Amino acid sequence: MRRTMTPKTRRFLLDPKSIKAWSDVFVRRNDDSPGIHIDELVARYVSDTNSETLSQDAKSSELLYTAMKKAIKSTWDLEVDENNIVKGSVCLKPIFMGEKMILSIPTATILNIASGFNDKDLTTRGSITGGTACAFTCVYCSSPTMMSRSMHTRILRVLNVKHSEVILRRFEPVKILRMQLSDKKGLPRYKDDNGVVILSPIVDPLANMELMEESFQMILAIMELTNWDVRILTKSMLIKKLATKIPDEYRHRIIYGLSIGTLDDRISRVVEKLTSPPRLRMKAYRELQRQGLRTYSMHCPILPQSDYSAFAEKLAAEMNWQADELVWGEALNLRGDSVKNTIAALEKAELHDEANLLARVSRSRVMWETQYNRPLFEALASVCPPEKLRYLVYPAPEYRDYWLGLRDRGAVVLGEEKMDD
Repeated sequence: MRRTMTPKTRRFLLDPKSIKAWSDVFVRRNDDSPGIHIDELVARYVSDTNSETLSQDAKSSELLYTAMKKAIKSTWDLEVDENNIVKGSVCLKPIFMGEKMILSIPTATILNIASGFNDKDLTTRGSITGGTACAFTCVYCSSPTMMSRSMHTRILRVLNVKHSEVILRRFEPVKILRMQLSDKKGLPRYKDDNGVVILSPIVDPLANMELMEESFQMILAIMELTNWDVRILTKSMLIKKLATKIPDEYRHRIIYGLSIGTLDDRISRVVEKLTSPPRLRMKAYRELQRQGLRTYSMHCPILPQSDYSAFAEKLAAEMNWQADELVWGEALNLRGDSVKNTIAALEKAELHDEANLLARVSRSRVMWETQYNRPLFEALASVCPPEKLRYLVYPAPEYRDYWLGLRDRGAVVLGEEKMDD
């Protein structure tokens, strides 16, 4: 469908940053290739962005060519010869995994030392992520809002697609991570440093076999080049296969976590599409514990319940928190359209009781606080030792002092969430 070409859209599509975002994804250097005519690259950009009118205007066309030449030079060090051939280049066709387009974006960082997840006690040395948009589709996901202005997601606005419609990966993440972990002489930069990093807080690192292998290689890089422990967070049964691949010498440095916010497979199928069912995640979790591996529990988000105490007691009975190092819990995040999308998904699946509960507590800030956030915390705190509980909360200003007073019982009081690249 042809894009409506407003002045704002025209400026955005002619912005060199937008053209670079496209070339970063679809152009690659290949010294064995005879090359591509610059006309082909510009034509692909116009086609991919549904902006045919740009090439019909002489000034716009000139800007396109100039920006494309600079973009491919900047990222891939490709030159345009006197015949307008970009030698040693290839233009990639879109590829899909199911209905999702897979986009791979060059980046200088895989490890984010200053990660906002340090504040959540999930890490002390930052986060490692090989992607920005997940292979799974959780309707409550807040990443689209968190990453909406990230350089990694500009391509979504260029292509006019939703965050949930694509899989955004980082180009050559293992190579980049190894470079980050080494100094200019190629020696380990953090070899004598202790701490914990998390893999991965933005996208599921084990959503399929390819991503599992990529994550395994990143774990090996951490094991070899640092003295850090790695905390893994996933909704995938592939965590069991990953555990079998970890060499015995590194076994004690891996902390396994399966995100389980609901115990109901019906609800999970609706709000956590394509993920492993909770009953299978719990089974995998118990198997890891039986093997003597390090584990932690992640219950985020927990939707509103008709009986918070009963839910918490059932959760404690199903999960072996005694064997866990730490236990995290969190209410649904209010950022972006997470609440609206979750209610809509539950209603569509005819899970009316669950949808009505969420709709009721989201009517006002007071109801959210008094009928959801606080009762959920109290229920979890009643069955989980305070030294293990990490209840994540982003309080409204008027409730901040209240939550600060609960830190000794396990409340982790946070401010506005930072974008985590």
